[in-house]
Amino acid sequence: MLKEALQISHEVGMPFVGPRLLGTLSLCSDDLEVQTSALQEGFSILKAGCHAHNQLWFLRDAIETSLQTKHDSDALMYAEYMEHITNREPLAWANYFIQRARLIVHSKLDPKDPTTQKEFVRLEQIAKDGKPVLLATGAAEMGEVKLAADLIMKYTSDLVLMQCNTNYT
Repeated sequence: MLKEALQISHEVGMPFVGPRLLGTLSLCSDDLEVQTSALQEGFSILKAGCHAHNQLWFLRDAIETSLQTKHDSDALMYAEYMEHITNREPLAWANYFIQRARLIVHSKLDPKDPTTQKEFVRLEQIAKDGKPVLLATGAAEMGEVKLAADLIMKYTSDLVLMQCNTNYT
């Protein structure tokens, strides 16, 4: 169905919904060539001009695909672009994905970095509130998930781990 939607979009004009479809394709495909091609085409359309909803959804998917395929520099590039396009009117939704990408990449590079440690302090403060914690693990490695879960479990057992499944076949 996704390939059919892309075919129709190519026929009627990619700027309307093309980048959104290409971002979804990048997430759903297990083929690195397909992912890379979809991201390149989608980003090219974004830079040429398209509807705003495409920019946000495509960039979210591009960040996630890049993190999952361990293309961390691409994830940071997409996060930076998302920050650029939302700079004049910041969106909490966009800021979440921007900050998440940066934290995941930086935690891999230097787990003892003060920025990473600050984020873990923030997680700890959330856990101390005594409210249920929903932790989206995204592209995190198992060690990162365990570290965050252990930290939260010190204060509450009311923890839900959410893992995105991008392979729906």
